[in-house]
This record gives sequence, structure tokens and C-alpha cells, in this order.
Amino acid sequence: MTVNLWLRMFWKNELISWDPEKFNGIKVINVKPNKLWVPDITIFNSASKTSSIGDLYTKITSEIIVNYTGEVQWNSPAIISTECKVDVRYFPFDTQVCEIEFGSWTYDGLRVDLQLLLSYIDIAQYSVSTEWNLHKTSAKRKCLIYTCCPEPYPSALFTLVLKRRPMFFIFNMIIPCGVITLLSLFSFILPPNSGERVSFVMTVLLSLSVYMLMVTEKMPQSADTPIASKFFMSMMVQIALSLVVTCFIIKFHNNNIPIPPLFDKVINQWLASLLLMKRKHGRKRENGTENENEPDMFFKNGGFLQDDSDLVITQVHGQRQIEKIKNPENNEKRGTRTNNNTKQQDISELFKEVKTIADKIRQNDQEESKREEWMFATEVLDRFFICTLFCSISIACIVVFSAVHDAVMVDGSVD
Repeated sequence: MTVNLWLRMFWKNELISWDPEKFNGIKVINVKPNKLWVPDITIFNSASKTSSIGDLYTKITSEIIVNYTGEVQWNSPAIISTECKVDVRYFPFDTQVCEIEFGSWTYDGLRVDLQLLLSYIDIAQYSVSTEWNLHKTSAKRKCLIYTCCPEPYPSALFTLVLKRRPMFFIFNMIIPCGVITLLSLFSFILPPNSGERVSFVMTVLLSLSVYMLMVTEKMPQSADTPIASKFFMSMMVQIALSLVVTCFIIKFHNNNIPIPPLFDKVINQWLASLLLMKRKHGRKRENGTENENEPDMFFKNGGFLQDDSDLVITQVHGQRQIEKIKNPENNEKRGTRTNNNTKQQDISELFKEVKTIADKIRQNDQEESKREEWMFATEVLDRFFICTLFCSISIACIVVFSAVHDAVMVDGSVD
């Protein structure tokens, strides 16, 4: 911690008192500090990198005010650096308690009795910080007796309670991270066959990773993990999980194998009913269930041919086509009529062709039914995971801000 402060030290030196009447009424003089004895006041918890670490009296160059009674006053501004243990667990809603301890390094309390002029820190000239709020201050006198020496060693301990102003970090760190995470919800709205779901989630994950690298540079380095880092990490994990889930959903959407009974029961029945989703029904024939023997019955009942109709099998472009030629009642008979055996053979071949087509249609219907089951399952999973991800994001936010609330209740309100 670097502090710009005004120091005021008072002591009495009877060896430099005088009678003003003998010196033309002079009562006060200013003297260079190297001309007088000065106490070796040192900053015990100094973090200065200069050679004279903590030797405050060697840094002050202002003149000393000496009164004729021997009272000495030494006033000077100073910029000092002290050690301050930073607690970043609740960053950016953290509160830091920093101390500045002054004392004599070579004189014990019997020779230099250090006392406080005020029982508080005078902040009348305090310059407001844009990042920190000075929440509370205190000043007290300490006196320690070490095992080596029976003499007391007094010191002056000044405590500063600083609260970070979090609005900058809320608008520039937390809210953008939350918005980036919420974008991953829209991946479950995109159709699985659009081809953009995976790339969309990958883009969101990459943007959050780059954003976290930028945020890490602004965070204080500490062994403790800040709550903001935990929040960012939870958001990244959720986006990564949504990417994994998206890959599985796309795989399920393109399946054409029969859906497993357990999977169908859990997803398409239980989970769908829980999410208020109705299962889509496959296409059915108007007569209800299909009858595989229906073509045979149709031919056996003689319903295929009529008296005024004839069937001719022709070959066009290598494919067998069926042409139904209707003869008008008053029209002349064809030049050469097909005998009964030929007609029966043509009907048999026609039956095989129709049955092949019917089997193909039935197979396509079955495959389409399978695809519809998988498509419905992916729709259920999409809705389930969009709700799950939204709830997990909300829970993460609640946990973060509840922890912040607990810290605020202990330390006071956050400004």
C-alpha cells in the first residue's frame, strides 16, 4: 500500500531552550534536520525498495520548527509504502485492512516514550479515491516487551479499513461474462440440422476464454481464489458442458436406428411429460393399422381388374411401368388380345411390382417413424438442457452474491 500522508512529530529538547529577551525577542526558529537531534522513527512494516528501508527520519528534509521553550515540531509530507496483506476472496467486493506502524528502532520506551497526539487519524485533507472507499480508521499506541530486554518498546499503530468500489468491475467484468454465458442458451434453440450449433458454442467458449485472459490481468495476484474467478470458471464449465451436450444432441438427431426402450421411456415419456411436451404421432393409414396381406386379398377377391379394363406391361428406359388402358364400351376390340395365360402372368408380375413398392413404402414409413422418435427426443433434450443451463447460471449468481452478502453483513455495507 502506498500512502501520501502528512506527518507531525512533537518532542521537547531542554538543551536547546533560550531566553527570547537575550535574542531580540526571537521565540521560534527553523533549523535543518541535520543540525539537531531527531528521533529515529522507523516504519516497522515498510515495503520500500530503497536502501534506507523504513528509516523515515532520513527521508524527511523539511526544516524543524524550534520554540524557545525547547519544544520541537517537525511537519512534513511523505509518500510511504507499507506491507498490506490482501484478502481477495471476495474480489471485487473485498474489504482490505491495512496497518502502518511507527516506532523508534534503537530507543526503548524509557528513553523515547512514543505517544499519540490524537486518538484518530485526521482525514480532513483526505483525497477521495476512485477505486477505494476509506471506510474506517483508527489509531492506537502499542507497547511490547521482548524476551531479550526488560524495557518496553512503544509504537504507534494506524489502521485503515478500505472497501473496493465494485461498480467498475460489475459493469466491465461480471455483467459481460454473464451475457456471454447466456448466449450459450440460444444454441439449444437452433435446429440441430442447421450446422451452426457447434460453431456457435465454440465461438462463445472462445470469446469467454479471451475475456478471462483480459480479466486475469486486472485481478490481484494471491494464493486465495477470488469469488469472481470462481464465477468465471463456473460459467466456462457450463459453456463447455453445453458444447458436449450439443454434440450428443446432433448425433441423436441423425440416428435412424430403433430408439432403445429405456431411452424412449425416460426421454420421450417421463421427461417430455415433465416439460409439458406432447409426443408427435407417426403417419397412419386411414383404415387404422396396416394389413400386410391386403394386396393378396385384393387380388383374390377379383377387385383389381374390371370388364372394361386391361393392363399392359411395357418397358420404358429400363424401368417397368404400369399403364392402365381403359377401352370405351363402343370401341373396337384390339387387334390381338392377350390370352388368359398371358394376362394371368402379367397380373402376377404386376403383383410382385406392387408388393415391392408397398414394402419399400412400409420400410420408408418405419425409418421415418424412427427418425421422428429421435427428433422428438432431441427436442425434449433441447428444452431440458436450456432449462438446466438457465437454472445453473442462476444458482451460480445466487451463490456468488449470497457470499458477497455474507461478507457485507460482517464488514458493513459496500459503497
